[in-house]
Amino acid sequence: MKKLLNILRNIFLWSYERATWQYDLLVVLIIATIFFVPGQFFGDRDRPLRTPNEEIVRRWSIESKKISTFAARSGKAETLKNDPREVVQLYLREVIRPDIEVADCKVELDTGGKVTGYSVWFQ
Repeated sequence: MKKLLNILRNIFLWSYERATWQYDLLVVLIIATIFFVPGQFFGDRDRPLRTPNEEIVRRWSIESKKISTFAARSGKAETLKNDPREVVQLYLREVIRPDIEVADCKVELDTGGKVTGYSVWFQ
C-alpha cells in the first residue's frame, strides 16, 4: 500500500526526472488527453455550442446573367418574372446539389430598377 501511495505522490507532485520512462509516460498521457478528449468535456466557454438539429443558413449572391441564361435554357423565362425563387432553387439544385433548399431569395436591383443579381439564403 505504501508503494502505491508513493507512486501516486510522485505523479501528483511530478517528481520524476526528465528522460525517465515515467516522465515520458506522463507527458504522453497529457498530450493524449488534450487531443482525444472532446472539447465539450472541458466546457468551451469561448465558442458557442451548436445543437445537432440547429440549421445553418448560408448566403450566396448569384449574377443575373447566370439565372436568366438558365431560365431561358430550361424554358422558365416567364416563371423568372413571376417567381424568381423557384427558378433560383432549380438553378441551385442543378449547379450545387439536388437536395438544396432555398430559405429566402431577394432580387438585387440597381438604381435604375434593373436586376443585377439574386441574394439567396439556403440551408
